[in-house]
Amino acid sequence: MAYATRRLMPQMRTAVSMVALLVLLACAGSSVPPAKRAAARAVPSEDWRDLLVAPFGSTRKDLHLALHEVFLFDEAPARSGAELEECYALGGSLPRLGGRRPDTYLLCFYHDRLARIEAAALLAADEAAKIFAQVCAHGLRQMTVLAPTPDSCEGREASVVFKATLTQESAQGTSPLSVSIYDEKQLPP
Repeated sequence: MAYATRRLMPQMRTAVSMVALLVLLACAGSSVPPAKRAAARAVPSEDWRDLLVAPFGSTRKDLHLALHEVFLFDEAPARSGAELEECYALGGSLPRLGGRRPDTYLLCFYHDRLARIEAAALLAADEAAKIFAQVCAHGLRQMTVLAPTPDSCEGREASVVFKATLTQESAQGTSPLSVSIYDEKQLPP
């Protein structure tokens, strides 16, 4: 019996140490007042980087995400090489757009490397302008702003371009907010 107790002693010390560490971490986390924790969660940062699930240039196989291929049909004139892009919807939890889950979130790959992200959300018409202004202000933070208009904003940071567009109210009383983020180095010339 004494032999079995001696063999378990190191394991018991490890378990007690882990419990003590967890208690200390719980105490450290509770030093922030609950009101401040709730306020921090209520304010989305909406930086364009929040929409990235991986760095541009990442290969599809390295993402280890549940992706579902999406076929895009666009009547607008196609960009050079756009037909070579493959776009995928992300399964599971999506990044936030305008403080809400986007209705559409696509990862587009060119030559199997992440090159573009498209996100869209339908906003209630009465709050659309306010949310659009917040998305532009936060999304363009630390970017060079390029020719904003009342219903679009665009910025650049190195080779990454951020574009947001708000379509005016539709018949259903909603205004679509679209965001496109792409890395010019990853797209066709």
